[in-house]
Amino acid sequence: MIFSLVRITGQGWQPNEFVTRFKLENCTVWHQGDTLKFGKGRTHTTTGFAFSLPDAESWATGLPLVMSMLRENHELFQTVAAMGLKAELSIGVTVGEKASFAPSLDFSLELISELHDAKVAMEINSYPTSDE
Repeated sequence: MIFSLVRITGQGWQPNEFVTRFKLENCTVWHQGDTLKFGKGRTHTTTGFAFSLPDAESWATGLPLVMSMLRENHELFQTVAAMGLKAELSIGVTVGEKASFAPSLDFSLELISELHDAKVAMEINSYPTSDE
């Protein structure tokens, strides 16, 4: 499985205005000093918001979703960069199941170019399919 999330963070700005302006749905918004949802009493050091892309069974189906999101949100990412905020694409991959024991993610030049043009950083995380 592929789980993708976009995170926009920074200091001293109003994320709710972005969510409304760019008509973003199903966003999680936080402000500096808010308690982290799973942070055991820790607090956010930045202000921001995040939204998820649909889950995908494989990178072959996940990559088109990522490319489409980057193109559809070009203005958002340009505004984020102009304000000095950080945009990050986080891709989570499950490992250990039969269909994707050790999945390979191909980062095409087209994807790298889109990320660069949008000024979006990327992180990759792997998760076990079970706790066993």
